[in-house]
Amino acid sequence: TYCTCEACAAKDEAAGSHMGSLLMFINRLADAVKDAYPDRNIQILTLAYQYSENVPDPEVVKPRDNVIIQLCVIQACFTHTFDDPECEVNVKTYKNLTSWSKVCDELYVWDYAVNDSDKNSVGPNLNVLWDNMQTFRDCNVIGQFQNGFGVDTGEFVELRSYLIGQLLWNPNMTKDEYYTLWDEFMEDYYGAAAPYLKEYMELMVTTSQRKGLTDWNGHTAIWTDEDVYYAPRDENKALDYTVIDKCLELWDNAYACQLTAEERSRMEKSSLHFYFWMAGYARKQKEVRKYTEIYNALCDKYTYDYNNSLPAVGTVKGVDPTIPS
Repeated sequence: TYCTCEACAAKDEAAGSHMGSLLMFINRLADAVKDAYPDRNIQILTLAYQYSENVPDPEVVKPRDNVIIQLCVIQACFTHTFDDPECEVNVKTYKNLTSWSKVCDELYVWDYAVNDSDKNSVGPNLNVLWDNMQTFRDCNVIGQFQNGFGVDTGEFVELRSYLIGQLLWNPNMTKDEYYTLWDEFMEDYYGAAAPYLKEYMELMVTTSQRKGLTDWNGHTAIWTDEDVYYAPRDENKALDYTVIDKCLELWDNAYACQLTAEERSRMEKSSLHFYFWMAGYARKQKEVRKYTEIYNALCDKYTYDYNNSLPAVGTVKGVDPTIPS
């Protein structure tokens, strides 16, 4: 939390932002560092994070030329692009991005390519990655931290990491080039299962954008519950398994494909998050057991510690370390 002492409160009020007192302090540090090491290019980085996201009045305080501002877009909507004027959540995010770009020579971004609600959470943002990267480029962002999953069994983590890496390397690619890279990765990585998994990804996006289903009302954040994506209830709050049944159909089709051993292992690993949630959404007890058994078997096969039983280090008996990931 921010300091509420009389001195800091006065600085924040004058600057029109809780970043006011923080940035004044950071500037003092930056000046002291420059005075102590005049022959070195040392920069001081601070976060514009939650309470300090808003840009202070530049007539009161603005970053020194050796201060890096890293804007954390933690309060953004990740279903819509940051520059979408129709997304009331992202109006503030976009305003902060453009405002910081006008007063800061060294602007970084902390972006969130993850749904932190659970290790198995769905977090579809592949449809907005290209657009958001264009926004960063146009706002003169020169550094990024892409906050992703800390586990390699996260939802399509390999694809997401690949696409983010490609965009960071070449933010000037066209949208067609971006989608070509997406499709080529899917085909090379999942083989014949790729079309079904791509349709599943698209279904997660369109469902999350539906208004009236949940309190999220067509938006997502980095802590979004799975009802937003699987929609077990309709707009009238009645049980509705239309989306869930379609997801099951798509994964069943993917599993039925003729795949190489490597492609199958990749597809299985990518399905791990899905069967975790299906065990919770199952309508009958036998389905709960079925999907729980599938999930546990996948966890055992791909070294995901679903019940905190794996040792912190060392080889786990029964796990094949040669399984590709």
